[in-house]
Formats: sequence, C-alpha cells, structure tokens
Amino acid sequence: MHTFSTVHYSSKIPEHCQCIILFIDHTNNIVSDHTLLTRFDSADILEQITSLKIESWETLCLFCKQSNIAFLCVNLDAQCKTAKDYQTVGAKLFKKIKAHTFESAAFCWPNVNETQFNVDDFMMIMKGFLNASYTFNRYKSEQADNKHVDIQHCCADINQFKVAYENLSAITDGTFLAKDLMNEPANILTPIEFCNRIKDLDNLGLEIEILDEAKCRKEKMFALLSVGQGSAQPSRLACVKWHGSKKKSDQPVALIGKGVCFDSGGINLKRAMLTEMKFDMGGAAAVIGAMVSIAKQKIPVNVIGIVALTENMTGSQAYRPSDIISSRAGKSIEVLNTDAEGRLILADAMDYATDFKPRAMIDVATLTGAIIVALGHEYAGVFCNESDLSKKLNHASDRSGEKVWQLPLDKEFDKLIDSPIADCQNISTTGGAGSITAAQFLQRFAKDIPWAHIDIAGTAWNAAPEVHGKGPSGYGVNLLTELVKEYVEE
Repeated sequence: MHTFSTVHYSSKIPEHCQCIILFIDHTNNIVSDHTLLTRFDSADILEQITSLKIESWETLCLFCKQSNIAFLCVNLDAQCKTAKDYQTVGAKLFKKIKAHTFESAAFCWPNVNETQFNVDDFMMIMKGFLNASYTFNRYKSEQADNKHVDIQHCCADINQFKVAYENLSAITDGTFLAKDLMNEPANILTPIEFCNRIKDLDNLGLEIEILDEAKCRKEKMFALLSVGQGSAQPSRLACVKWHGSKKKSDQPVALIGKGVCFDSGGINLKRAMLTEMKFDMGGAAAVIGAMVSIAKQKIPVNVIGIVALTENMTGSQAYRPSDIISSRAGKSIEVLNTDAEGRLILADAMDYATDFKPRAMIDVATLTGAIIVALGHEYAGVFCNESDLSKKLNHASDRSGEKVWQLPLDKEFDKLIDSPIADCQNISTTGGAGSITAAQFLQRFAKDIPWAHIDIAGTAWNAAPEVHGKGPSGYGVNLLTELVKEYVEE
C-alpha cells in the first residue's frame, strides 16, 4: 500500500501547498521550470541555496521569506548518474516529506526542452519515491496512522508527463503486488491461496486457468508433482493470458515463474536462511506482477504468464536423492539433490509453455545461491540462447533500471549435467559454476524457442535497501514489462 490520497497534474503550482520540490544543478542554479515559480521570490531561494551549498546525496528544506511554504531542494547533477541514483533521490524525498508530516507536495519538474534531464529520469525519481512509500502491516494488531499526502506534478508538458506517470503507476501496482505476495508467510500463501490471489485479477481482462494436481498429472508434469509430494499442500500450475494484440494469431511472449511457496530443501535439508525461504516464489510473484502491469497499460502484445507453484518439504512422501523422475518433456531426471528443486518445476512449466509456440520464452527464478557469489545483490544473472532476445533484455534493463548481467552457456558446462543412468541430472557433481549448470539444465527444455533464464536469487529481496527497505524488492516486474514492450509492432 502507499500513502497518496490523490495525484494531480498542473501547469502551475497550486495556491495551497505545504511543500514544493525544486531541482538544482551542480552550480546550485535552479533547473526546475522557472515559469512555474513566478509568484515566489526565486532570488531569496537561490541566495539560501548558494550560501548552504547542497552537497551530494543531500536534500535541503528551505523556507521562502514571503510565505510559509517549504522548498525541498535536490541537487540532480551531484546525485544522479545511474537509474539507482535517481531512485535513491526519490526515496529520500519521500522520507523527508514523511518526516516533516507534509500533507501536500508539488513536484516542480524541469522543462525537458531546456535541460539535460528527460521524463524517463523523472520517472526513475518517482519510482524510488513510490517504492519508499510501500508498507506491509497486514498482521499488525495496531495499524500505523499513515497520513495521506496529496501529490501535484507541475510541468510544462502535462500530457507527456501524465502518460509516463500512469504507466509507472501500473508498474508500481504490479511491483507492490509482487512485494505483497512475497511478504505473505508460507502458512497463508500456500499454492492454492496463491492461485486464489491470481483469480482475483480476472477483472483486468486477464484469462486465467488453474491446473490442479489431477490436471498436472494428466499433463505428465511429474517433475513439478515430485517436488511437491512431500508437502501436505497440493501443487498447482497457473496460466494467465493477456490478449493484447489485435491479431489473435500473433505468437505470445511467455513469462515463466518459479513459485516454491516454501523451500525447506527437502531431504537435503537447508541449514540456514530458512526464514527467508518463503521468498522462494519471487519469480512467480514477478511474473504475476508483470501481468498486472502489462494488462493495466494495455500493451498491444499477446503474453502468457505461467507459474509453477509448490512446496518443497520433508514429509514421508518426499522425493529422495537418487530418485529418477520423469518430466512433461519426456526426459528422465536423476535427482542428486532435492534442494535443486526450482529447475525441476520450471522444466515442466517451460515445456507446457512451448505448446503455445511463443516467439520468446523467459523464465524468472530465485534459483541459485551461486549467482549471489558471482553478482551480489546488484545484478540478476541472465543466460540466453539468442542474440536478439539478449539485446531486448539489455534494452529493457536500461529502461527499467533493473540490472542484468549475461553469463555463458557452453557445451562443456552442459556435459556436467549428463547422468549415467538418466537423460540428465539436476546438479553437477564436479563443483563450481552452479548458476551456469542450472541454466544448462533449463536450456534442455527450451527446445528451439528463443529463451532466457533470469536468476534473481540476489535481487529478489534485501536488494537496494535505501529504496525498498528490508524485504522484497519486486525485482523483475518492471524488467519484464519493458521487455514485452520490445515486441510491440515487431
């Protein structure tokens, strides 16, 4: 949830406003549109700014002599070099407004025709602003008294800004849904309850189909069912379709999410981080959040979101190390480690997606701890079998500010998941390259379709805490939305 009661757009600053956000450059000159400030003593404000010298990462609160309106002054040049920088500025602005308990605030944006800044830069600031406003307090007996803030966006080109902000609002709605899903405890958000939340989205024009265990068995999704057989909670596969293209015959883009609602590791029981294993459905949350964003923006592309939902538990029926299980694709899999379960459920979901003959297939998963060793919490790891899809992902990353870094696929790594007694094994036994061998396993189920695997184990939670705070980041919603836009009118 966020704390904005209303959002307005105007070509002038409203008469009754408690706070005005001004943007300045490295020379401490105001770069906000001067035509919006005619009724204020700009000289007084400039004098204060110059005397105080706003340093990098600092936001000053000033007061104009002729009024009791506060001016929050932000040095864009000093602070903003990357998308994350812009978002951090926005997050700090929200915290400053909240700390001063302002009930109304007006953003006085620069004129894009007169400065180096553009609307995309402004949206990154607002993305940080909105994400900083997110709270999850559903289970607190005493609810915090969050005062609502009226936001006014003041700029020369209202229409351009309004379109951009409404698109950002749709992305934010999807991101907040993903965060909500990830914050839910595993005793609440079971695979069935996850599906109930998905069903509630049909009012957005999404076509929703839920496959229960009987239907999954009929589809021969035995890899998915094997992972979940140790849990009292039945597994599910949800398929969400957005018919955005005017041509029904247009091939869809398939988004596939790993949804392990709780991952104990199974028989190979985890020894640490168990309280964070409710987050192991972060890929599924990102896909569903992206479907919401795509539907709300009415992006004219056919999209299918498929999420495999299960729990990996240690019950008496749990699958075992050394088991050989079958998959929907007909490949047999030797299970060497039950804690490498995500790739198993994705294998069935990917094969199911190939039935729709997608133009591209992208899976998103909190798949390996090894990706955190390689890339930390700044980048998601990407593996891709086609250069055009790789370029589209990089463009989407640049536009969304959600960073990706491509790692290799190679036949030498692929050999490491050959099994002596089955078609493949779910881990390499040689050690090392854990994220790569996981991707090599998935590639075997991509057939000849352009495919990318995004490992978000390092970015799904506790990433960019200065923007998102502690907990889920909603990573992937914006990235996937921008990726789908790459296919508009292709």
